[in-house]
Amino acid sequence: MIDLRNMLEGTLFELKMVRLYWPYILIINILLPSSYLMIVLFSTYGSQEAVKIALTGFLVISSFSILIYTIGHRIGNLFEDEVLELVASLPISFQELILSIILSYVILSLPAVLASIIGLIAAAGITRPLLMVTGLLFMYAVSIISGVITGLSVRNVRKLDPLLQVLVFLAIIFTPAFYEIPDNIYVIPLVANPLTHVVVLLRAGIGIASTITTIISLTYLIVIMSLSIVFILHFMRRPLFTIIEKK
Repeated sequence: MIDLRNMLEGTLFELKMVRLYWPYILIINILLPSSYLMIVLFSTYGSQEAVKIALTGFLVISSFSILIYTIGHRIGNLFEDEVLELVASLPISFQELILSIILSYVILSLPAVLASIIGLIAAAGITRPLLMVTGLLFMYAVSIISGVITGLSVRNVRKLDPLLQVLVFLAIIFTPAFYEIPDNIYVIPLVANPLTHVVVLLRAGIGIASTITTIISLTYLIVIMSLSIVFILHFMRRPLFTIIEKK
């Protein structure tokens, strides 16, 4: 059973710890997303349609890069020997600690995400708000779950750093974030990427149709997120985690 009080106390503790490495948070949350945005806006050449496409892409890529990197890195850090010993002695379960980490970095990601949403609304407006909200929820779900699975699977900060950078780079390449979704054979590798379907929902929310229908995107995201949650719950039952909980 998750204790909400423990989780909130863990979140406050995590937010206090951010002060120890604020330059890192500043780079991930502000400088990197801002550099993406500047490059994208300069490449649109004033086209209204291109600006809409670029802003939805920026929203997806910036939130994904912020959350997968910070959550994945922080969860991986929990498995360092000295940190693991500390975790085992804390009056908080491992599950509550992971939820605290997720909540902390969701809070820290809000300024960049809200700025992106405001810019998108100002530039494009929202024609289908329900799809927009659904897209935003799935955007957070995909980013958070990706970070959790990566951190739990690798469990080594030295290996995680280059891996997370590669994952963010691949996300930029294989997500139609800054261009329209093609209607030819090149769409095949994009369809397997959950972020592609998040882009479809967000663009549908501002009135931009894609070659992939919203029904297909919703179905794919529901299935892939459900399987991912089952995987995480199964993973947390492995001997290492039960030993930590017993301690």
